[in-house]
Amino acid sequence: MVDTPIKILIPGSHPPTNYFSAGDWLYWECKYEKARDHFENILKRPSLSTSDTARCYKSLGAVEVELKNHEKALENYRNQFDLLNKSDDSNKNQDIMTCLISMGKVYWLKEDYEKAVEYHERALHSVTLSTKDISTIHKNLGSIYTSMEQFDLALKNFQEALGIDGKNLGKDHPQIGQTYANMGMMYQSKADYSEALNCLKKAHEIFLKTFLPTHFFVEKLVQTIDKIQSMIIPAGIVPSNESDILALNNVMIVWLDEHIGGDENCRDLKNKFRRITNSFKAVESVESCRHCLPHIKNRKVFFIIQGKHAKEIVPYITKTMLSDMEPVVYIFCLHMQYLIEWAQEQECIMRGGIYDHEQDLLGRISKDVQEYIEQQPKMPDKLAETALVKSFLKQVKQLLKSCFEARKHIKPPYHLSTMA
Repeated sequence: MVDTPIKILIPGSHPPTNYFSAGDWLYWECKYEKARDHFENILKRPSLSTSDTARCYKSLGAVEVELKNHEKALENYRNQFDLLNKSDDSNKNQDIMTCLISMGKVYWLKEDYEKAVEYHERALHSVTLSTKDISTIHKNLGSIYTSMEQFDLALKNFQEALGIDGKNLGKDHPQIGQTYANMGMMYQSKADYSEALNCLKKAHEIFLKTFLPTHFFVEKLVQTIDKIQSMIIPAGIVPSNESDILALNNVMIVWLDEHIGGDENCRDLKNKFRRITNSFKAVESVESCRHCLPHIKNRKVFFIIQGKHAKEIVPYITKTMLSDMEPVVYIFCLHMQYLIEWAQEQECIMRGGIYDHEQDLLGRISKDVQEYIEQQPKMPDKLAETALVKSFLKQVKQLLKSCFEARKHIKPPYHLSTMA
């Protein structure tokens, strides 16, 4: 839901008629290499004016952004900026401001946040701006500061944008909703899930005044709200049934996997888990897993981690979880050779292991969880019976097995690396 650099094709647009038109149309049709060729050919025209040359560099910059050639994009925008500064055109100020913002967005995409802020600040103070332009810059700065985890500055900029847009657009305009959605993501990054939900629900309420419930924006926002609600794990967890062995023993299983963790995947299996325990959680990204960690750091957690995410999330686990709880990590990886040397230095993985076959992993995690539970001194007598523990954990193991089976048939959200 964050305002990252995107292009928007206005419904009903038709190709314009000037000599830029073919390149513009190729751009909107996502034929970026052909668009680049077209604009580069225009640059070769002998009598091209300064303003048209600047326009070409602007278009080439946008094309290179879409092709993820960020350095080339910056080069083109710098050429545009230099030409605009030399131009005698009395209307160039708006183009200068837009060019500075474009460069700031490229630095944002490069994750060079200091430069991204610098160029947005230059845009903010370079020329006389419309209130719409000022609001856009503040919204971008809010999202950039969120990426930098400078949450006070992020909030300040979002509030500046809300103040401007509230006066000029009205409180129920979709742009107000988008800003609340971005504030919600900022609070999520801050791990303040209550405030995140407040902002996201405001965004949802505003969006529904313009869009149908089936609109992409609304459906995506609902998914985000559901995901954040699932991150709020009460400190004193009430078992979903009186024989929830995991909850009663302060045990949790967290599975980080882009297949299993997707909101739309394995819903029936996840519902079955919820009927027997509150202590199983599937997440699809490192970010989602990282946001959960502060809320479960005082529990005994057994992590199943997709191999491609291991090197990114394990340091967070080691840093966040209480050392005396000794988190256990099981890596599921089809190409173990990429991780073995690194994994040997990770205590939490040494407690669990690396596996390329789900049956081996399931056998090990079932054994480890059972042994841990049977060692706990304060279990109620009726739950201390080995048979009851084994029966409960057998259900958990069967559901995990079903998830692994379902995983084989889930289409990946994007191209997988060899470490999937």
